[in-house]
Amino acid sequence: MNLGSLSAFSLLLYATVLPISLSATNFVLGFLSSLGIINLILKRAPFEFPISFYFLLLFFTWAMFTQVISQGFFEINHLKAYGKIWNFFPLLFTPFLKEVPEDKIKLAIKTLILVATLLTLLGAFQYWNEIHFFFEGWFKKGVFVHEKRFYGFQSYPLHTAGLYTILFCLASNLAFNLNAAKSERIFWGISSILIALAVLLTGSRSYYLGMSASLLFIFSFRGWKWSTTFLLAAILGVTLLAKWEPYIQDRVLTINPHHTDESGTQRIYAWKSAWAMIQDHPIKGVGYRKWGENLLHYSQLPSNMELDPAIKGHAHNSFLNITAETGIIGLGLILGFWFCFIKEELNLLKNRAKFSFSYALSLSTLAATLAVLVASLFEHNTFTATVCLSLFFISGLSRLSGKIVTQ
Repeated sequence: MNLGSLSAFSLLLYATVLPISLSATNFVLGFLSSLGIINLILKRAPFEFPISFYFLLLFFTWAMFTQVISQGFFEINHLKAYGKIWNFFPLLFTPFLKEVPEDKIKLAIKTLILVATLLTLLGAFQYWNEIHFFFEGWFKKGVFVHEKRFYGFQSYPLHTAGLYTILFCLASNLAFNLNAAKSERIFWGISSILIALAVLLTGSRSYYLGMSASLLFIFSFRGWKWSTTFLLAAILGVTLLAKWEPYIQDRVLTINPHHTDESGTQRIYAWKSAWAMIQDHPIKGVGYRKWGENLLHYSQLPSNMELDPAIKGHAHNSFLNITAETGIIGLGLILGFWFCFIKEELNLLKNRAKFSFSYALSLSTLAATLAVLVASLFEHNTFTATVCLSLFFISGLSRLSGKIVTQ
C-alpha cells in the first residue's frame, strides 16, 4: 500500500470512528498526522503552517506564563498548557497528506455522515421506546440516551451537540451548495435533517442557537427565496417536534432569559464572577485553568443557591473564561487565531469555483465555525476535544481538497 492509499485510508478510518469513540479518534489522528509529516519529509518541503496556528502557539505560551505568574514559580507540569494543541492537529496535518482523489474524500465524508445518521436513528429509537442495545456495555463512557438527553457515545450531551452541529453544517452545505446529482443531494438533505434531530435531542440550547445561525448562513448562498422557504420549513419542523416532545419544548422556551431555568440563572452568576476576576486581573488573568480554584472567592451566587458542579469547571462563555484566566492578552491572541482561521477559509472560498466540492467544504467550515462561536457565548467549547477534532477535520479536508487529483 503506497503513501497515497494510506492517506485515503487514514481519512476513511478517522471519519468512521469520530462519532463513536474519542479514544479511537485520537489514535487514528496520530496515524493521520504521522502520514502528513512523512509526506512533508519526503517532499523536503518547509513546514508551511497557517498563520492562525502561530496565534494558537502564542496563546498557549502565554497561558503557560500566566500559570507561572499566578503560582510564583515554574514547574514542568506547566508545560501541560500546550497539550490542547493536539486537538488542532487535523487542521495542521490533514492538508499535508499525499494528494487524495476527490472520490476518496467524498467517501470519507459519506462514511462520517452515515455513521452519525445511524447513531441518530438508534438514539431516537431508544429516546422514544426506552430500549437498550447489547453493545452499549462495550463502552466505558457514553450511552445513547440518559436523563432525556441524547449522548450518542460521547461523554456529555454538550459535546454530542457540538459534534452533530458541525456535521449538520457539513451535510446541509453538500445538500444546498453543491452541484451534484439529485439523488446525492437528497441523501445529504435527509442526513442533515436527521442530524439536526440529534442536536435537538441533546437538549443543548447553546447549540440550538449555533445551529440556527449556521442555517441562516448556509441558506443565504442560495438567494432569499430558498432562504425564506427552508427557514420557514425548519421553524415549522422544530415547532411540531417541540409540541410532540415536552422536554425539547422546555429547552427551547428557556432560551428566553426571562423564562430561564436554574442552569441559565447560574450561567449569569458565572459571567458576573468572570467579570469580577477580569476587573481584578485584567492583563494576566487569574492563571490558565485556575477558574475553579478562584471561583469560590469571586462567586456572585446568593447564599441560598447551591453552586452547580458544571459552573466549577468553566464560566460557560469561552471568551469570558479565557479573559478571566489569561487576561486581555490571552483574549487578543485567541481572537487573533479565529480571525486568521476565518480569513484563511474565506480566501480559499474566493478562489474556488462556485458550488464545486471544495467550495461546499469551505462553506461547511465557515458555517460550522459560526455555529461553534455562537455556542461559545454560552459554553466553554473553544478547546473541547470532540468539537475541535470534528471542526478542524472538516477544515483540513477543505484545505486538502484544493490539491485534489483525478484518477
